[in-house]
Amino acid sequence: MFNVIQFILRFGTFFLFLALEIISIFLIVNYNKAQQEIFLNSANIFSGTVNEKFNRVKNFVNQYTVADSISLENAVLYQERFNYPFLFDTLDQFKVTSLNFSVIPARVINNSVSSQHNYFTINKGADDGIYKGLGVMCRHGVVGIVKSTSKHFSLIISILNKDIKTSASIRRNGYFGSLAWEGTDPQILNLEDLPRHAEVKLGDTIQTSGYSLIFPKGILLGTVKKIMQKEGTNFYSLPCKIWADISKLDIVYVLKNNAKPELEKLETNAGSDK
Repeated sequence: MFNVIQFILRFGTFFLFLALEIISIFLIVNYNKAQQEIFLNSANIFSGTVNEKFNRVKNFVNQYTVADSISLENAVLYQERFNYPFLFDTLDQFKVTSLNFSVIPARVINNSVSSQHNYFTINKGADDGIYKGLGVMCRHGVVGIVKSTSKHFSLIISILNKDIKTSASIRRNGYFGSLAWEGTDPQILNLEDLPRHAEVKLGDTIQTSGYSLIFPKGILLGTVKKIMQKEGTNFYSLPCKIWADISKLDIVYVLKNNAKPELEKLETNAGSDK
């Protein structure tokens, strides 16, 4: 009790002054129109500034939730796009079938682009249905192939890795070859083994050919930048500018070919019959 009395005696004058100030401001604002308008305007500006700051913080906190929500929506759209050709035998006959491709969205959590054999890591793994050999893409094209998985993560061989090749074709005429990185410019990959008689033009769009069990046909990859003939052969070597910027990867999509086990078994049996 003594401490309370001592506190009041010490700071009583200040609190009295503060109370009188509040009462004075209240009376001035209440009974003077000009001051009332100034007060309301100032209050609106202050509250607007506070709300703006609060919304910025809120948006920053929620940005990953929003991005994940968008990536899930995109995965559904990709899934519908990749499976559409398999749903029809003819234009007027619907084919009841399971989805040939499932699409699993993921986020890149580690990445490298500076070596000859680059990899990146995503935050989805075996518990999410991912296993070795699945293709990985972003919204600008193919970015890699799953090398290994743990329960919650996967290691991806980047297309900026001299050990992998992707089957790709000229969109305009269907001629295909193998797309591979030479280990220099991260934006340039070479389309190899394209026959010399194929008609090729600068600026031709290249896409996945569909001639593999990893990627469906029609994923756009980039454009032909230069036309060169492979020395001593009847094949082209076409430097192509790819649209995917591997150094800026964030959201990616793992493509799971549900028909792959059956097709692999069929092709293995065919090879053993020779």
